[in-house]
Amino acid sequence: MIWNVRYQDRFKHHSLIDKVWAMDNLVQAWKHVRVNKGAAGIDKMSINMFDKDANKHLKTIQRELREKRYQPKPVKRVYIPKMNGKQRPLGIPVVKDRVVQQALKQIIEPIFEEAFLPESYGYRPGRSALDAVNAVRTYIWKHGYHAVADMDIQGFFDNVDHEVLLDLVNEKVSDGRVLRLIRQFLEAGVMEDGKVNEVNLGTPQGGVISPLLANIYLHHLDRRLHVKEITFVRYADDIVILAERIKEVRRALNLARKILEEDLKLKLNEDKTSVFRITTSKHSLKYLGYQIFLKKVQPLNTSVQRFKDKVRFVTRRQQGKSVEMVIKNLNPVIRGWGNYYRHTTIKKKYWDLDFWIQRRIRGYMTKRWWWTDIKRIPTEQIFKKGLITLESVLNIPRPLRWRGSVEPQRPDVSRMGETCMYGSEGGRRA
Repeated sequence: MIWNVRYQDRFKHHSLIDKVWAMDNLVQAWKHVRVNKGAAGIDKMSINMFDKDANKHLKTIQRELREKRYQPKPVKRVYIPKMNGKQRPLGIPVVKDRVVQQALKQIIEPIFEEAFLPESYGYRPGRSALDAVNAVRTYIWKHGYHAVADMDIQGFFDNVDHEVLLDLVNEKVSDGRVLRLIRQFLEAGVMEDGKVNEVNLGTPQGGVISPLLANIYLHHLDRRLHVKEITFVRYADDIVILAERIKEVRRALNLARKILEEDLKLKLNEDKTSVFRITTSKHSLKYLGYQIFLKKVQPLNTSVQRFKDKVRFVTRRQQGKSVEMVIKNLNPVIRGWGNYYRHTTIKKKYWDLDFWIQRRIRGYMTKRWWWTDIKRIPTEQIFKKGLITLESVLNIPRPLRWRGSVEPQRPDVSRMGETCMYGSEGGRRA
């Protein structure tokens, strides 16, 4: 007996594979892959190389899918640093496999989007991490849900059970060739240090279709919690349960643990899973880069430090670029970080960061222009070169006191005096 038989759709979708290999669908998939760019896989074929003869490659893909000869290649293993200092493993498929995954996603994603619940925010059309943060903040501030359970699934992407996942896909899709194609991607293997390793569990992070498969997998948890009228917010595998009392949160957490272990064959990381009550200043919820208290929201200190590291890299002095070029490369970093953290209630941190960024630009200019070592470069001159500020991105109503159009409220000081006043990392010293 199928373990999830009660969730099987009476009207499943048949004969989807012909829609996957339709040339219009493949062309649209290739356009998505080309826009997203990305590194080459194990075959070393880049996006530009594929683009030179795209029509030929797409026809080859279509023919192999029709003739049941398509076989995905192993993904290339790379590692990226995590916030906690560890490394996150990613799998980079070859461009050809990315196109097929995107084509498959375009066909089956609308089918499952109709079933996904509003509590799920991760990797869904029209939804973002900011929406998840705002939902959590609304529950805490407006509904009084101050008791929370911050869940951490132990190695989620590495422990997805393939058979369980295919059973969940089969609830809506009965096309055997589509299910076989998904299994092929799951079992394609990973190449690391020139050796191909077989994969029996997990879905590789980095694949085009992996986020959709992750949502399909955890949708089972969503619907079980939703039926019990439990308040929760999920962004991919980042899950928060909220309630008015600690007792209610613990009861909901125990149910979630049971569903994960018995149905989805996953485990919670008990060391990182916590139940607590949010307070005004001491106990906060750290979620998706934000730190949420009862009356304020601010970026995590680690997020601020990573932003400053990016600014330091872009404004490093050991590069042969003009100041205008450096500012042109810096503006997207400022705009992207500011847009993500625009819902913060702490503005002074951004004023300090703006002033620190301007000092970084001054340092770059003085390195290139020897005669400015004895002069203080006016802020107005920096703005004329195109530098944007976090203030302008966040629409902070109060003007910056160091803006060129505003009369300075303190006398001009040397750069050494600024360092003594504000510190080498920016921001006033305590």
